[in-house]
Amino acid sequence: MADAPANAEPSHYRVELSAKQLPTCDRLEDFEGLLDLVLAQPLLEPPASRVLSARIVRTSTGGYGVDLVFKDLDDKVLDTIHREYPAAMCCHEVLYKAALAAALWMEKRETPPEEPPAPAKGPDPCPAPKPPPPAAPSPSTPTEPPLPPLPVERRWFLGAGGLFAVGITPEVVGGAHMGGGYRFAERWTIEANARATFPLLTRPLGTTLVHVYTASTTLGPCYLRGSFGVCGLVMAGAMWAETVNRTYPDPDRLPFFGVAIRGLLEHPVGDRLKIRMDAELAGNLFRPRFKAEEKPTRWRTEPVTANFGASLLYWF
Repeated sequence: MADAPANAEPSHYRVELSAKQLPTCDRLEDFEGLLDLVLAQPLLEPPASRVLSARIVRTSTGGYGVDLVFKDLDDKVLDTIHREYPAAMCCHEVLYKAALAAALWMEKRETPPEEPPAPAKGPDPCPAPKPPPPAAPSPSTPTEPPLPPLPVERRWFLGAGGLFAVGITPEVVGGAHMGGGYRFAERWTIEANARATFPLLTRPLGTTLVHVYTASTTLGPCYLRGSFGVCGLVMAGAMWAETVNRTYPDPDRLPFFGVAIRGLLEHPVGDRLKIRMDAELAGNLFRPRFKAEEKPTRWRTEPVTANFGASLLYWF
């Protein structure tokens, strides 16, 4: 240990601290407070004639390395002290040990001073070690979770709703339909529908008023994938027409027959209910026609007709 020059009055020190690798130890005020506690004389009061520079780093073994450098104001190194402390210490303990080593050199003492009393508002002590986690309960024989209930397979449905028909009568007409179906495979159903258009008063023969309405049925398979589906159908029905402003009304029943393709969109609204929207195009192979007595035909059902509908389905 180097000897300090003999002075009538002990040298006073300015303290510097660097701990860039250990931010939790970079506490200059705490270090100065601990150093002031272990010094027998107030050597940290200004004016300072020397500098104590302390540097704390992490060693290769994971512990703490402390370098204490004592210099004069001209930056001339008077002495250096190196200490290493185990990783089990906390920063507060390292700062205290470093302050104690610096105080011994500054006051040229051979033995450390007595342990100073704890300050009224000193730095926080080292945190107490966390209690060990509770022991895991001994593994018991795992019980098999209960099997989820089997989904109820609903195969039948009934439905009813409204429609608009285009081309089956001289004008666009509304109507109603009802039907049902059976699911015979995961994505396949067989469906049947019955529908009727509302009575319509129209003039397909110039000034002749005709009271007309229709009824028809469809039957065929449907392929469903998710919310979408497509059906191939056979269609058959009849149109009832009667002139109403003639001296001798002429009622008539006119059959029709064809094939159709239907696209549909379904949306569930509960465990059993679904809303269905559908659009259907039909090719009429046998078309009814209007004629007055022996006059030429004045109106004939279009070769391609369309139906647009919405319905509510109940599955069971």
